[in-house]
Amino acid sequence: MVVYGIRQGVGQVKLINSAVPVEEAKGKVTARQAAKIQLIQEVKTYAKNQLHLNVEESSYASFVLQDSTSTMWVVTAAEPFALKDYNWNYGPVGKMPYKGFFDYSLAKKEEEFISKQGYDTELGTASGWSTLGILSEPILSNMLERDSARLVELIIHELTHATIYHFGETIWNENMATFIGREGTKRFLIEELKDTTLLLRYEESLQQKELRSQFIQAKAKALNNLYESEPFKVLSSQEKVELKTTFMQEFVTAYKTQFPRRKHNFSILPNNTLFTDFLMYHSNLDSLELVLQHQYQGDLPQLILEHK
Repeated sequence: MVVYGIRQGVGQVKLINSAVPVEEAKGKVTARQAAKIQLIQEVKTYAKNQLHLNVEESSYASFVLQDSTSTMWVVTAAEPFALKDYNWNYGPVGKMPYKGFFDYSLAKKEEEFISKQGYDTELGTASGWSTLGILSEPILSNMLERDSARLVELIIHELTHATIYHFGETIWNENMATFIGREGTKRFLIEELKDTTLLLRYEESLQQKELRSQFIQAKAKALNNLYESEPFKVLSSQEKVELKTTFMQEFVTAYKTQFPRRKHNFSILPNNTLFTDFLMYHSNLDSLELVLQHQYQGDLPQLILEHK
């Protein structure tokens, strides 16, 4: 972990050192990108003054033009026959169900190492990250590929991590950041941008995400019931693999049927990480909505203040 920590620090410092101030960046990028950079500055101001999130002046005050579309990679893993995350031990910081890298070869090596131990694995990319206010995160050029609403959500999500964070409670942290990211975005679009059209499109996209969320959570529940059933437990490993494969094949078919217009990448059959990764960010959103409405009467800034 010491070596890993050093590598992560070096990777982050390299990114930060390659960044240029946002005002300089605006003159070197397209008009559309410059507008997105300016939008991020407005989100920072709103998040600090209206949502009461912790916002350092140096956060997202610089810009990195990436050599490729990906700069950060994340490895996640899960038990082969249970919807249970594999957790990496980060010492005093606690355990977390993912491991990030700034070097693809190291990420791939880690994924292969965990996979050889019998776990389901996933190697994906990350569009943003938070150092919890320790370092100044730059704007990455691939962030600007998002539409305006999704960009606002990303920034508020990451700023939430720098404000509200419980060590060793990743699922709670990620659900809280996802929830505040979405709720904060809706407020920013109407209160700051006064763009009802963009708000409507964003809310429609959230409705579609909710439909997919319900679908995936229902399938996760069915898969979990299969794993925990007594008939499954007494099967041989090969028989368990066959049943699991059949479930995943049926899931892919049902998903494509249910969401034919949704982009999906099922070039390889999904595994348990599809469900554990999803639940990490979405399993408690309904509960948080109830808390916001009933305990705080819809007052999002007050919820944030009391959870700092």
